[in-house]
Amino acid sequence: VDDSSSVTIDNTHPSLSNIVMSTDGNSGYAKSGDTITLTITASETVTALACTIDGESATMGGSGTAWTATLQASGDETAGAATFSCASHTDAAGNTGSADTTANSGSVTFDFVVPTLGTVGIADAGTGNANDGDDVTLTFTSSETIQTPTCTMKDGAGATMDNSVTVASNGNVWTCVVETNNADGDGAMTFSIAFTDSAGNAGTADTTVDDSSSVTIDNTHPSLS
Repeated sequence: VDDSSSVTIDNTHPSLSNIVMSTDGNSGYAKSGDTITLTITASETVTALACTIDGESATMGGSGTAWTATLQASGDETAGAATFSCASHTDAAGNTGSADTTANSGSVTFDFVVPTLGTVGIADAGTGNANDGDDVTLTFTSSETIQTPTCTMKDGAGATMDNSVTVASNGNVWTCVVETNNADGDGAMTFSIAFTDSAGNAGTADTTVDDSSSVTIDNTHPSLS
């Protein structure tokens, strides 16, 4: 040529070399209101990249080789492993990349199910009514895997017991144990169990037994009248 012009052949189709899937919810889970993010690296500068997450159009950000795609879960997504597809990316030569549906790292599970508790019961380890030094145990079963619940135990006067509560589990069967002391008011004990599942869905606090069990505190010492 006489004018230093040239033509470069580019038949290489761009690819998405790295896709990371994450959520701002509890690790690996997304419930209603949580945002799922795809962080995408392209093999070369591309334009027009578009992604769907669970078949819904994602909000795209970025440019060149660094992109993001986000979707806020509304609760109508398909429960289980989140799926996605990223495609339509085109390089400067007009080569279009193939759709990519596989994350190189990370995964997100949609979970919109609110957990429940069953077989709730309360028992005193001592003989008769509970008094100073007796252990009182709440036992209950969760409908699915939950995070460590918070058991609030109240004495017969309705005051929250200052004693520490020991929480333990065997699978989905949980126990909350509190030791009574002389400062606890006489009367029937009450309780409240607050709990959430692995995705952060909060169950309705449980305040009633399912087996008609009860524990009464009696810290009144007898006297010779």
